[in-house]
Amino acid sequence: SIWDEHGLFLSKFLYALGMFVQSCGAPDVANAAMMGPMAFDLYQLAWSFRLAESANIRQAVLFAVCTAMQYLSLEQLLEVIMGTNDDVVRYLSDCASQDPDECCRELAREACS
Repeated sequence: SIWDEHGLFLSKFLYALGMFVQSCGAPDVANAAMMGPMAFDLYQLAWSFRLAESANIRQAVLFAVCTAMQYLSLEQLLEVIMGTNDDVVRYLSDCASQDPDECCRELAREACS
């Protein structure tokens, strides 16, 4: 099964999508208008896995969410940060102090700084 107990497939998939967004996000790229929607889609997909049991998946989620936030439009970024559904800032803060995985805690601390 591709859905192994450590979440390697899903984590590698989220990392790959994050790298794809980063690669397309250079300021001189002609398709810069697509960056906002692409980054927002990455954020929404990754965010849905933030509570995964696997540390590998949570690490990939943190990478993908932080990557996506770099390329969101101002309106999208405000929606993410000030949204009523989920609190990204609180999640990152909680993850930085309470996640059982040291790497997740470090990634979240970096994201908060």
